[in-house]
Amino acid sequence: MDAKFKIVLKPVRVKKKTLTGTVEALCIKEDGIFKARIKASCLGGDAKDDLVIPFTKESYDLHRAEVFSIEPEANRGHIMYIRDRSQYLYHPGLDTQYSALCENYIFSGKVVTINGKKYFDMKEVIRKYAR
Repeated sequence: MDAKFKIVLKPVRVKKKTLTGTVEALCIKEDGIFKARIKASCLGGDAKDDLVIPFTKESYDLHRAEVFSIEPEANRGHIMYIRDRSQYLYHPGLDTQYSALCENYIFSGKVVTINGKKYFDMKEVIRKYAR
């Protein structure tokens, strides 16, 4: 066998394109997964409909100032912790302690496409949703 094979590994290129400016989204939980509900009018769609899209992987990062408790407290719900820069950079916590997202909170961010699929790239917490 004189056949010489050459294996070439190329990195996978992720194409990320921003579709909107900064918009607000309501965080909901569907089938145990956090998703963002935004107005379809932000993307030029019908103003009556809402668009439900998943969050980007970067949105789940715990290296941010505001994080939420995983387990809700009795009669209080999830607790939001506001941390200073040294706390979230050097001691971000564990995924079993904190979550960067929480149901029924409004977040700001941008709608992006990654490899042709729409996602919500969360930047910060705005406020708790009041019905």
